Amino acid sequence: SSIGSQPSTGTGIQPTGKTRYYTMTITKDGYAPEVLTVSPGDRAKITLTNADSTQHAFIIKEFQVDYAVKIGETITMTFTPLVKGEFTWTERDGSKAGTLIVGGET
Repeated sequence: SSIGSQPSTGTGIQPTGKTRYYTMTITKDGYAPEVLTVSPGDRAKITLTNADSTQHAFIIKEFQVDYAVKIGETITMTFTPLVKGEFTWTERDGSKAGTLIVGGET
């Protein structure tokens, strides 16, 4: 017999309903911060400003995050990670731009 009323996602992490806010900037030297740590289950709302002289992208395939960031543009992206671990965010060409760490207590 089944004990739970909801099907398991396999991760055991459920959305917490909390939103955490982060700010990032892209310069000629890359992303700042280069490593971002977020809490699993919390909605991550990231404001990203491109202060570089070229267009960039912010892509995390595991969370279906894919944004283009034009020169001088500020974007806000929101996603809820339900899996712990380290994930790479990349540019459009697939080159590594930084690391997202999903960990800590929910």
